[in-house]
Amino acid sequence: MDWGVNMYDYLLFDWDGCIVDNVAIWTDVCQKVLAMHGVNPTRDEIWSGICTGDVSTVFKVEDTTLCRKRIGDVAYELFGSVDLYPGAQETLKLLRRHARLAIVSNTHPELLDRVMQNHPGLAENFDLIITRENVHNVKPHPEGIMQALFFFDADPGRTLMIGDSEKDLQAAQKAGVDSVLLHPPSHHDLYDLSDVMKYGLTYVISGHEELIAIQGGV
Repeated sequence: MDWGVNMYDYLLFDWDGCIVDNVAIWTDVCQKVLAMHGVNPTRDEIWSGICTGDVSTVFKVEDTTLCRKRIGDVAYELFGSVDLYPGAQETLKLLRRHARLAIVSNTHPELLDRVMQNHPGLAENFDLIITRENVHNVKPHPEGIMQALFFFDADPGRTLMIGDSEKDLQAAQKAGVDSVLLHPPSHHDLYDLSDVMKYGLTYVISGHEELIAIQGGV
């Protein structure tokens, strides 16, 4: 593959709903657990809650600690067979030849590791993995991105955040880095694209392979 000018030296990826095709699974998990607590929002309401904050808090569950634990337990069970987005693994391997890659995610490390174990070679693409246990403030706070910038001694102007929700875009905007919204057809019914344009995103893509073009590959 020939490459033109490499647009970014540092590529920061969200995990859930960005590399891992688990948006529907997360909605199933939260719907099941919230029902245990007597809360029964619609699937659209659940997804909105996932995008904007902590589900147990958004839906005012009385025992937030128990709710969070149950969500983690059910997710761990279901994530044993979760798939990556089409082309994600292959694209990451190409991108890492010309840039340094990191994960900046709000997920729990044990859930991330469960998926990594089922996809040999995936972890090798990343120089750095930041999960919720590595920060005091999860996205949309920019702390995770700032940690990655410090780790790489990176120029924010040469850094790109790739995510699937407004939390990723807000964090990127606050950190002063460019951003990509992954918006495949399966996400079209999840939110109105015009609603997230206000966060100053730089690109919108429908699949991972489009990152090659952004990076100057042809």
